Amino acid sequence: MKKQIKIPYNFFEKKAWIKNHYVCGVDEAGRGCLAGPVVVAAVVLPPNTPYQFPDSKKTTLKQRIEAFEWITQHAFYAVAFADHNLVDHINVYQATRHAAKNASLRLINQLYHTITPFHLNALITDALPLSLGQNNIPNQYELHHFPFGESISTTIAAASIVAKVVRDEYMNTMEHLFPHFTFGKHKGYGTANHLDELLTHGPSTIHRQTFIKSILDKGEHDQQTSIFNL
Repeated sequence: MKKQIKIPYNFFEKKAWIKNHYVCGVDEAGRGCLAGPVVVAAVVLPPNTPYQFPDSKKTTLKQRIEAFEWITQHAFYAVAFADHNLVDHINVYQATRHAAKNASLRLINQLYHTITPFHLNALITDALPLSLGQNNIPNQYELHHFPFGESISTTIAAASIVAKVVRDEYMNTMEHLFPHFTFGKHKGYGTANHLDELLTHGPSTIHRQTFIKSILDKGEHDQQTSIFNL
């Protein structure tokens, strides 16, 4: 059995920051939702950032907003969306990678033109293998992905917060466009309330067809069974 190597907290950040270099952290929100986009954020923190960002999944709304405001005021970030159509077309994994590449390239290219000199040591992601392919980024940088990245890297944790806050706000807006769905509450995740809404009203235009097909098929089967007392 292959032994898993435990990565010390902020290992890549400390390695870069001691030389006044940078690390880009990437994470997503909404990958498992039935509706709405996958949102990916890329974040580059200033060297020796004192702020310790918690995992977005373990924070209150107030904590996330406070952290988000700090990031937007002190750090560099970019966001990319993979909408429901792209998820249905190429699957959620590939759609997430596509958005992650777009967010990362947009941010890194921007920083090469605004910070002199800009030295990127590593691009790190939360369990998502990522290659930026051909690009005009001049220096060599390391690519790393590992599970539970938010608990190992403050940069990935910052990216997870940005992705979640941006996506949550987007889904709040969607509730106004689709009043039959309480998107502001469940954010498109498959909660019992969301499933009831879906089976009662049918899908909205932002539902992922590849995610809801089996749910709708089962709902139709149960309805037919009830009608004919089978």
